[in-house]
Amino acid sequence: MKKNILLVLITIPLVLSVISCGGHKVKIDPTIKKYNEATLYLNNGNLERAEILLKQVIKKDQNFYLAYHSLGVIEIYKRNFRKAAHFFEKALKINPSYAESYNYLGIAYKEMGMNEKAEMMFKKVIDNPDYPTRENGYYNLALIKFTERKYKEALNYITHALKVNPSFAIGYNLRGQIYSVLNEKEKARKDYLKAVKIMPENPIFNFNLGLFLYRKEKDPTAAISFFEKAMALSRDKELIKLCRKYLKEIDQLKNDRKKQK
Repeated sequence: MKKNILLVLITIPLVLSVISCGGHKVKIDPTIKKYNEATLYLNNGNLERAEILLKQVIKKDQNFYLAYHSLGVIEIYKRNFRKAAHFFEKALKINPSYAESYNYLGIAYKEMGMNEKAEMMFKKVIDNPDYPTRENGYYNLALIKFTERKYKEALNYITHALKVNPSFAIGYNLRGQIYSVLNEKEKARKDYLKAVKIMPENPIFNFNLGLFLYRKEKDPTAAISFFEKAMALSRDKELIKLCRKYLKEIDQLKNDRKKQK
């Protein structure tokens, strides 16, 4: 089940809209206020309203780089990656030090098949000591190498991600996949279990652990509970269908063994 995704769509920050003097509010910047309103809509999933307000912000202030960045995020959600890249490039032209736009621009480039340019963006993320979630950059680099079947390089990047953030569940899930491909089953099992322990309600992590136990460990009985949990938690029709498929296979295996006795 290849459900790895490039990271990471995070909550868009608000901007301080009130200038204070001696503890008294003296001025509210209407452009920033409108940006903050758009941000609230965006963070709550109302992309259409957020987009309208953000375009109004840019009409008032063409150098408002955060508005371009947020428009890029909207296009990422819509999977309009070329348009998203345009907005992130615009944001970075105005403010080349805004690391978050490098991460998102890398995502857009990767989705357009421009791996080399994507890597350049993610390396800017991991090279920035002030970026609060550098594990995202390492993860994205690891995922690129994993999809390119450069497993040793992928392993190196994801291990760095986990050093930066030892509670990075999606990182353990990816490293489990890498170890599984490298046939290091004990390490793979440990990482899959770690991912599920950190985020027990994640259907993909449960599915991947179940699939590992079924296919690699040849332990269909142990896999059943993880397939069942993944199916119960997921809204993804494809994932639910796969869970049912493997549970049916396991049930058939049990019946065949009974007949052989």
